[in-house]
Amino acid sequence: MNVLVVGEICKDVTYYCDVSRISPEAPVPVADLVWKSTTDGMAGNVNSNLKAFGIDTTFLHQRLTQHINKTRYVDMKSGQHLLRADSTHPNITPLDVSTIENINHYDAIVISDYNKGFITYHNAIQLRTLFNGPILIDSKKTDLGCFEGCIVKINELEHSKAESVPRSTIVTLGSKGAMYDGKVYPSKQVKMFDVCGAGDTFLAGLTYMMLQGEPIGPCIEFANKCAGIAVQHQGTYTLTKKDIESL
Repeated sequence: MNVLVVGEICKDVTYYCDVSRISPEAPVPVADLVWKSTTDGMAGNVNSNLKAFGIDTTFLHQRLTQHINKTRYVDMKSGQHLLRADSTHPNITPLDVSTIENINHYDAIVISDYNKGFITYHNAIQLRTLFNGPILIDSKKTDLGCFEGCIVKINELEHSKAESVPRSTIVTLGSKGAMYDGKVYPSKQVKMFDVCGAGDTFLAGLTYMMLQGEPIGPCIEFANKCAGIAVQHQGTYTLTKKDIESL
């Protein structure tokens, strides 16, 4: 299996802290930094999880000098997020579709579009027009018309804000599962620690099962299980071999 992954990459940095007192300067907690975790996030997390399934990927993202960073501060004892600080390069260079060689060599294209400028409405239509196989998409755009004919995954909030929704749209419902074509596919109830990156894991699991030739229903059920594993871990999580064997 050979998949082209397209989208913005970020650095997910998490500082795990010991919080035991309130600042005398303001009514805020004092976070003593204990350890730091750094992982590839956004489309980088999708790419990592696809690789965990044994899929060969080619990953196209913005220039690494055009940084996107998400920095979280988390209380180690409770798992409570204290703060998230984001920084995004103001001028992300859009994808140049003409640079993609042998586009129909891939079994699928996965687009992880955080709407930071790398995936434009125009180049999304170009990819859809040039590629003959399945395209799976997670997008933060409100106008999703450029993805008609693709399989689109969005969450409930994104769905409520969408100006246009393609026919093949999966709406993830958090702990309730996911909805497609009016039917809800429930997920197993698990103890959630962190929803960070769960949608990326869902998209990777969905892609993997679709490449096995499975119908959409079982694909969604499998993707729910993948996301259910991710939310049981702190921070951006890549499925392990043991996780995948348990599915």
